[in-house]
Amino acid sequence: MNENILNLLYCLDSKYDIQALISINSFLKNYDKDLNLHFIHENSNSLKKYKEKILINKKVKDINFYDFNPHEKKIIDNLPLKIKHVSKATYFRLFLESYLKDDVKRLLYLDPDVITIRNTTSILEKKFKELNESNFTIGATNYLISDNSENRKLIKNLNMNSNLYFNAGVMLIDFEKWSKNNLKLKLLEEPSSKIIEFGDQDFLNSYFDGKFLELGFDFNYPIKESLYSKNQKNIEKSVYFIHYQGAEKPWTPSGLFRNSSVYYHNYYIFDNLKQYHIVFEDNEKLMSLLKKIGYKNFLKPKNLHKFLFLIKSFFNKIVR
Repeated sequence: MNENILNLLYCLDSKYDIQALISINSFLKNYDKDLNLHFIHENSNSLKKYKEKILINKKVKDINFYDFNPHEKKIIDNLPLKIKHVSKATYFRLFLESYLKDDVKRLLYLDPDVITIRNTTSILEKKFKELNESNFTIGATNYLISDNSENRKLIKNLNMNSNLYFNAGVMLIDFEKWSKNNLKLKLLEEPSSKIIEFGDQDFLNSYFDGKFLELGFDFNYPIKESLYSKNQKNIEKSVYFIHYQGAEKPWTPSGLFRNSSVYYHNYYIFDNLKQYHIVFEDNEKLMSLLKKIGYKNFLKPKNLHKFLFLIKSFFNKIVR
């Protein structure tokens, strides 16, 4: 394997298959070189049916599917996860050595709700070079930019010495350093006696404790609808990766009507009959759904098509 080739990794279960495919499509549109794809999956059969469609893009040289080991599944079943919209699959990242081969060097991890909106070829070359020449194993974006009681509590709960805490949704990983240091065993030893709020992200931060290559928010921009109109021009000028954090995702019915969801839906090409990707909750009622979205959203001319798509999709779901 070419040591300089980029390896793109997702850790997920079947509920996030389409989201990961949209994320991949956005990355491929904004990266000019060859790459290999890796999926650590709860049951990869649901994702493998899209393999040929992915391989249409000639930049993808290899796709690797790894089904998460049942023995390791028992381990993560006992680990805490307090955030409802986050899957246990997020813990798969702690077990990279069990799945990826030693010839993987430059590894980019993305959450399925991360969308690439600007060309990343040059900046990734630059940052991976910095990472390789440093003593750091990973590069990530520090999310603690202010001193407040909530942030101090987070650091204290994890018994950390630094005031740096990264979001793990986008990580540059020097996998050679990762595997040589046997990080799987060390990471799992970490915060067993500590207060875990954010799953494996806390495990990772507790272990690295500020020792990571700091990337700017242009590498992991937490997009917020309330600030989107004000920041849109700057986002499209300077941001590489946007991250749809929180429970209100662009594929939820209410998320569909958010202006900031445009980046996600622009890259949805996996069903030629649809323009949007939407996921309904089980036993969702139409009237409560419309009330949650807000009736004023339906009166805007630009939202008419979304409204019709929502209604049609809802009744199609009932028929099925």
